[in-house]
Amino acid sequence: MGLDMHLCSYHYYGGKWRDKHHSQEGHTLEISGDFPNKQGFELKDIDTIITNAGYWRKANQIHNWFVENVQEGKDDCRDYYVCKDKLQTLLDLCILTEIALEKGNNEEALKLLPPRKGCFFGSYEIDEWYEEDIKKTIQILEKAIEQNGDYYYSSSW
Repeated sequence: MGLDMHLCSYHYYGGKWRDKHHSQEGHTLEISGDFPNKQGFELKDIDTIITNAGYWRKANQIHNWFVENVQEGKDDCRDYYVCKDKLQTLLDLCILTEIALEKGNNEEALKLLPPRKGCFFGSYEIDEWYEEDIKKTIQILEKAIEQNGDYYYSSSW
């Protein structure tokens, strides 16, 4: 039990449009094993590939930012589109928060990225987990911003 958070990247593959009439390559996606058969679909029907861009557990300060800045204050465990500008804004805040923490200015860190209270959301204090979540988020967002894809945030608790 607790707060689980996901950032997924959707990559449009367009595989169903790759055939002898629209591309020299044809459908280029390959999946080994009998996964497609067990699931009842054909490779030619795949048009989007979803990858996990980031996962957090009980990083309530990061969750709070997504709820307030992407989800319009609704904490409802749905998928929400996150544009790259928003990812950059969060990255910038995390870097400023990391600098504040390095200077021992916990008060400033809490102003920049305050925790969100909730059932089993983790600690609401500046502790080793808060600091680790900031560092992890920086790594996740730097990589996501470099890559292509449409990003969606979701949480469950």
